[in-house]
Amino acid sequence: MRPLRLAICLVLLGVARGQAQPLASPALTQSYRQLTVGFSATLDRRAIGSVEQSSPRVLLQALYGPFEGLGLFGEIGLANLSLQPHDASQSALSGSYRLALGGGVAVRLHAFKRVGVFVHTGGRFFWFRNQPSARSSTNVAGTEFVRALRLNYEWREVDGYLGLAKALRAVYVYAGLSGNVVSRPERKNQSVWVDGSLQSEVSERGAYQSGLRWLPYVGLDVSLPARLNLNVELRFRNSEDFKVNLGISQTGAP
Repeated sequence: MRPLRLAICLVLLGVARGQAQPLASPALTQSYRQLTVGFSATLDRRAIGSVEQSSPRVLLQALYGPFEGLGLFGEIGLANLSLQPHDASQSALSGSYRLALGGGVAVRLHAFKRVGVFVHTGGRFFWFRNQPSARSSTNVAGTEFVRALRLNYEWREVDGYLGLAKALRAVYVYAGLSGNVVSRPERKNQSVWVDGSLQSEVSERGAYQSGLRWLPYVGLDVSLPARLNLNVELRFRNSEDFKVNLGISQTGAP
């Protein structure tokens, strides 16, 4: 948990002199010929079948706008993954923080200057690998039986969104609809140990392909001194299917 706690502290204290924005942030389209850098902390939770999957992420992002109203960004950081079956008799699986990579584009489509509203859209690709695992042990007549389960996931995620943003002095309020697809090649390893000796091991390969996951979103961009920008964004369907993101940004020199 140390990488996540450290990143959250940096975001909250404003120590980071830069940015990593949530996907739909209007600030992603406002870095014309300027570099934007920084941090974000995200929690993505979703139910896949009868399993609740939770993925906390901390990312460093660099953004550049080669044209007005267009932002291109790349990101690198850490992502974790834990699985909690709805069946209480099954063990929860815990992973660890591992390398995560991503990138994307943000576009301002049209501005209604009289009312201070503009249309924004964009897309993003996100990738990481993880190995959630669980172990359970029982002792029968002095003999220890250990069952181990490890999942090897390669998580590939594609996001897209379309929404409206409204300028209110130093604050942008925005909302819209996002679509998300996950492709996940996977390998499942199960083993049984008796008194420390491996008795059996089974490995299976498979793949998961999600349908299109629609989530409405709302967010706030707040301009701060020294060209910093604070962003909070929420995507929500229900208590088992949501994404919340907190980021802080700086564009150009302070």
